[in-house]
Amino acid sequence: MPRQSRKHSDTGVYHVMLRGINRERIFHDDIDFLKMKKILHLVTTNTVVDDTPVPAGCMIYAYCFMPNHLHILIQEGSESIDRTMKRIGVSYASYFNKRYERTGPLFEGRFRSEPVGDPGYFITLLHYIHLNPVNADIVQKPGDYKWSSWNEYCLGEEEVSFGICKQQPPFSDMTRKELCQIVLRADTEASQIAMIRARKRKNDDEALQLLKHILGDKIKPEELNTCSKKIQTAIVDAALENGIGLRQLSRLTGIGHMTLSRLKSD
Repeated sequence: MPRQSRKHSDTGVYHVMLRGINRERIFHDDIDFLKMKKILHLVTTNTVVDDTPVPAGCMIYAYCFMPNHLHILIQEGSESIDRTMKRIGVSYASYFNKRYERTGPLFEGRFRSEPVGDPGYFITLLHYIHLNPVNADIVQKPGDYKWSSWNEYCLGEEEVSFGICKQQPPFSDMTRKELCQIVLRADTEASQIAMIRARKRKNDDEALQLLKHILGDKIKPEELNTCSKKIQTAIVDAALENGIGLRQLSRLTGIGHMTLSRLKSD
């Protein structure tokens, strides 16, 4: 089956995710996290090659390094997104394989990307990316996690002597100060829930978080099939109202698509 072409962004801005093969860890300690940050700094820095100035390959507006994957909010610069991500992936995989005496691919296929064409979705992603470690129960607040760009926006604190997200926002009606305020609001779970609801299409991770919010503390998604029909119908209706499709809900709960279809209110 031919590989689908990547969706083009007219703004040059993309949300990129790179995941470890078989969902294995790609970061084991601070040395690994720091190496990736240095690589991102390199591709966002102007350089000189053979006495010729070479502009930065890209601009990065947000990043978060999780144990087995990473998120980057990135804009094309002097090179294409494919070229930049290849440089990042090859550089880190070479380092990782050498350090841990392993061979073979480190990442799961090619990187995933979504075009970002408007300020609203850009803001949505600022919340989503910085809330990843909170949603994974690694920390309670985004500011407690040092391997994201949250501190660069909100505290001006950097774990090393360089920062990555220093450029102006990609949309003319935004200011750097407004971006800092937007990122700071990611401290609240309410911001994340509102952000997910605003998205027309949700990936399974986002839908699962929203479903857990709908269910509350007493019911787990996999336990929905043990609830009364009345409760199931209410949950199905709430899920649909919040943009979770029936097939997606089926994957998250284990209940058949046709069964869910019969449960929804007319």
